[in-house]
Amino acid sequence: MITYDVGLDADGDLPAFCYAITGLDLVAQRVAIRLGTFLGDWILDPLKGLPFLRWIAVKPPDAAVIGAVVRREIET
Repeated sequence: MITYDVGLDADGDLPAFCYAITGLDLVAQRVAIRLGTFLGDWILDPLKGLPFLRWIAVKPPDAAVIGAVVRREIET
C-alpha cells in the first residue's frame, strides 16, 4: 500500500511546488476526494463515487441510507 501522495491545494489542484504528504493529511485528502466523486464521474470505473443525483431525486431523502453509503465509502 502506498503510504504517501502529492499534497493538493485547497481547490484540489496541484500546487505550484509539489510536496509529499503522509499520515493523517494523506487520509484526509483521500477521504475528501472519495466523498467529492459523483457516481460515474471516473471514466476508468463508472461504479466509483456517490449517487448524489439519485439522492436529490428522492423526497424526502432517506438519511439512514445516505449515512450508511457515506460511512462505507469512508471506511473503504
